[in-house]
Amino acid sequence: MEGRIATKFLRNNQEITHFELPEGTFAIESEAFALCKNLSDVAGLEKVKIIGVSAFEDTAIKEVKLNAEIEEIADSCFAKCKDLKKISLPSKLKKIGRYAFSGCKSLEEIILPESLESIEESAFECCENLKSIILPEGLKKLGESAFACCQKAERVYLPKGLQYLEAYTFTGCSSLQSLSLPKGCEEIGSACFAFCQNLKEVDLPNQLRKIDKQAFMCCSALKEVNIPNSVTHISHYAFEDCYSLRQVSLSENIKSLGKRVFWGCDNLEILTCPTEEPPQTITSIFDINNQKIKICVNKQSLSLYQATPHWREHSVLAYND
Repeated sequence: MEGRIATKFLRNNQEITHFELPEGTFAIESEAFALCKNLSDVAGLEKVKIIGVSAFEDTAIKEVKLNAEIEEIADSCFAKCKDLKKISLPSKLKKIGRYAFSGCKSLEEIILPESLESIEESAFECCENLKSIILPEGLKKLGESAFACCQKAERVYLPKGLQYLEAYTFTGCSSLQSLSLPKGCEEIGSACFAFCQNLKEVDLPNQLRKIDKQAFMCCSALKEVNIPNSVTHISHYAFEDCYSLRQVSLSENIKSLGKRVFWGCDNLEILTCPTEEPPQTITSIFDINNQKIKICVNKQSLSLYQATPHWREHSVLAYND
């Protein structure tokens, strides 16, 4: 059809290095240039209004300027473009699809427009050289693994309206050193910040309700955690192997703790638990051999903690002792 580059048009062509789109091209269909591993330049791309799924997946394209009218980037559109260093996103963009830029290992900067509402699953996963992640205030959805394994990302800004952080969103962002979650955030998904090995500080908001399993697992530089009073449950392995962790203050409303929440936190010295009744536990939340840990409770609850399994195995003290 006139004005369209057909599905799988030059797919897997290993000879082409440059392509000039015909005048009047308004659409590039799915996989049109996918696996053209030597294609580094496409002239006229900024005039195209529709780009299909995996259209440029696994090509050598280095720079992309998209049409100002584009509102959605399709799934895997530029996935595995290992040489892609610069991309100009349109000001009307609303959605970035699944795996859209995953594996773009040369991408160092991405400016996301204020119009953006949704970043889907694994959209920027394994963008290893992306140094800063600034999410726009209008963002409503941040998909699972959206920025997983962005190893050089030192800064993350999360917008105020973001209520949920999905599973694995920032897992493996090993250069991230500090983190402040937005006030409206209610839930941290499974392994959301797991293996952020340089994360030293985290500020959890007062509206937070749920910390899911493995949320901060293997954050080996994290030293202190204050759980806000809005949290009633911390899931399995949430802080496992955070071996620099020294001090934890639990919520006044904590009801239960999952399996091995603080297992492997060998340097944990003080856990403050202000609830009158010991939170329910399935198994020990600490290593049984951790003799450093002191559990600080209010004086009226001291005898109850000292008699409750998984608490009595450790040193339980009143606040002022």
